[in-house]
Amino acid sequence: MTDTFVGVDVGGTWLRVVAVDRGGRVLRRGRVRSVSREVLPGVLERLLRTWRLRPSALVLGSTGLGRAADRRSLERRLAGLARRVRVVTDIELTWRAALAGPGVVILAGTGSFAYGRDARGRSARVGGLGPLLGDEGSAFWIGREWLRGRPEREALAYAHRPRPQAAIAALARRVEREAAGRGPGAARARRIVAQAQAALALQAKACASLLGLRGRVPVSWHGGLMAHDAFRRGVLRRLGPRFAIRPPATTGEVAAAALARRL
Repeated sequence: MTDTFVGVDVGGTWLRVVAVDRGGRVLRRGRVRSVSREVLPGVLERLLRTWRLRPSALVLGSTGLGRAADRRSLERRLAGLARRVRVVTDIELTWRAALAGPGVVILAGTGSFAYGRDARGRSARVGGLGPLLGDEGSAFWIGREWLRGRPEREALAYAHRPRPQAAIAALARRVEREAAGRGPGAARARRIVAQAQAALALQAKACASLLGLRGRVPVSWHGGLMAHDAFRRGVLRRLGPRFAIRPPATTGEVAAAALARRL
């Protein structure tokens, strides 16, 4: 195919890819487990070969790429996949996908943070310090809190898995199901979920305060955990009337593909 443009959204658990034509029509879409940065170029190369694509441009957004030097290094390693390649931060991609205007975006997937911009383009971030120092309210945080009340052998089994962060984050769905039920662990699960929702709402409020946003503050969301309706409603309810809810404009990979079309 000619004149194709690829967008890639690399999260803590999933890697999502979309190919579009010049008009933005989706041609291919895929999702695989996230991989390390070292093997990422090879995974994408195999996927594009399967799709029989040599894109005109490719844009990739990923966690763990806050340093410009790291983004440039990955761009060089991806250079053979398309005629033009650009690597951006997960924050940039989240913003473009969810809101792309003044307000605050709540990101909650494997990790978590709140990011905002004002009308003058000033930005602020709250959270996003990773599983060792933060990520309060994230899927990983929920899974870790749940394991703290489980038998030690169960917690150790997760800690020693090849990809422990993703495995522990996947427990968030189990905790949500427990919270919605009447079993022996339901009350504890509800407390964990409520604490996670409160933490994410607090991040959003702190972000808006840092920017001095006034009036009704637009708020949107991004990430697998915020895609769960009941969980998201609990977060947004805790924000109160000061915030005006704006559903995400698109997904991260589609936002990346839109950037690729402009390269």
